[in-house]
Amino acid sequence: MKKHFYSHLVDLNEISNHLSQLHINIEEKNELLHLVYENIHHAVIELVLDIIDDKDKDIFLFHLENKNHNEVFLILSKKRDNPENVILDVIQKTQKEAIEDITEVLEL
Repeated sequence: MKKHFYSHLVDLNEISNHLSQLHINIEEKNELLHLVYENIHHAVIELVLDIIDDKDKDIFLFHLENKNHNEVFLILSKKRDNPENVILDVIQKTQKEAIEDITEVLEL
């Protein structure tokens, strides 16, 4: 999985544990973990783009593409106090949704 400016906030262990309860092989489990991580990525990027001004969006996307993590957080810090907390909230929400989906499959 790619390293992003928020990757240190993502912990997929709980999701991995839930996926282990499914009767799937390791490749399928890894693919599902990758999909969860991609869902988190999309949710975080959507959140950030909603937070920052239009004039900062191109700058943000430039720094995101070039993996300038400090610059990304600098842009976010100008708009929100403790941007990590806001990002962590959306990560946890996305992970919770994934766990609910896995639990639903387990109950079938």
